[in-house]
Amino acid sequence: MKRTLLAVALVLGLSACDSATTPSRSARLGEAFELRPGEAAAIADELLVVTFEGVSSDSRCPSNVVCIRAGEGVVELALRRLPSTSRHLTLKTDPIADSRGSFEGFVVKLDTLQPYPAAPDPIPAADYRVRLTVTRP
Repeated sequence: MKRTLLAVALVLGLSACDSATTPSRSARLGEAFELRPGEAAAIADELLVVTFEGVSSDSRCPSNVVCIRAGEGVVELALRRLPSTSRHLTLKTDPIADSRGSFEGFVVKLDTLQPYPAAPDPIPAADYRVRLTVTRP
């Protein structure tokens, strides 16, 4: 427990030195975690910060409509390995396409994008949330 708290304190301290988003939560390698747009998570003991920047596109077929094509949601993430390496990552809800991405020896998987659309109501950007899992290959 002390080790995890120390790692989170270190990540938060290093993040404060830069203008990027400060992590609002901690997550463990291999365990799913959820973020809302603008939220960031520090991966315990890894000096890795994952930020959910938002959804750039959502063409998923609404739950109350019959579609020929399922569509997809496109999620934008920012990854930062402290103290200075960073990368932008785009993941899609289609597991065959790009629901996984890699950065600095980590694999980031988009598990879910919620809420699921229902016609005719568009989803407000602030209502989105992603469930992600970060692992090592």
